[in-house]
Amino acid sequence: MSDSFEGEERRESREKFEFIEFRGLGFSRLWLVLSQINLGFAGGNNLALGVAMESHKFDYVWFLNNDTEVAPDCLDRMIERMEADPSIGICGSTLIYEHDRRTIQCFGGCSANLWTGMTNEIGNGSLWPCDVDQAAVESSMDYVSGASMLVSSEFLEKVGLMTEDYFLFYEELDWAIRARRAGFRLGYAKDAVVYHKEGASIGTGKAAERSALAEFYGLRNKLLFTWRFVPWAFPSVWLVSWLQVARRVALGRFDRALLMGRTLLGIGVAPSPK
Repeated sequence: MSDSFEGEERRESREKFEFIEFRGLGFSRLWLVLSQINLGFAGGNNLALGVAMESHKFDYVWFLNNDTEVAPDCLDRMIERMEADPSIGICGSTLIYEHDRRTIQCFGGCSANLWTGMTNEIGNGSLWPCDVDQAAVESSMDYVSGASMLVSSEFLEKVGLMTEDYFLFYEELDWAIRARRAGFRLGYAKDAVVYHKEGASIGTGKAAERSALAEFYGLRNKLLFTWRFVPWAFPSVWLVSWLQVARRVALGRFDRALLMGRTLLGIGVAPSPK
């Protein structure tokens, strides 16, 4: 990246990461924080946010996946939604599949069934453009999709950063529950459009296509989240999860079935992330 960059560049090496600052090409400042190890979704975002918080004050932080493309007015629409209701701590966008820009991935985020541990993307498969009931989406949303989350500085001060021990998956639901306990709401900016190459980085998606990494952390963190926040639902979540194992067997994915079965028995080992 820096080899073709036309502008100022400053590098700084620290104990656990390298920090690069760029100036030029239409922006006043761009920082690139390179971690020496894979810290996972929450850990990587928290690291970069910590660097930014060292010397800057801000009203909002936008967490945006690297496999996305945004509409020009996307950020403006999200800020407008949050300023219209100061009780909103996290705001989501309209996520549209990058490979099929007429199909919705989700309106803002997902709903969650605490008894089964299963989550569902709100509006998944709907055709775009379409009329969206923003209030209805917000009332049914249990967490904002991590592909695009705008959070307020007040939220960060009161709730704190994302929990890092999940590594991958369920961080957003954890954050949303902590947000509500602190008195914040979840918001959705329907006109803030983000095109998302879902699962491009970690191999999420249909059961037959999910990576071993996604399979392990999806199941392991469902159990971890349940035990942490709703332990009374743990028996039902654990039992329902065996149906996922059975489905992998039906698909002929015996290696994944074994991985998930071992995880349910508490002896699963996480595949090495790339």
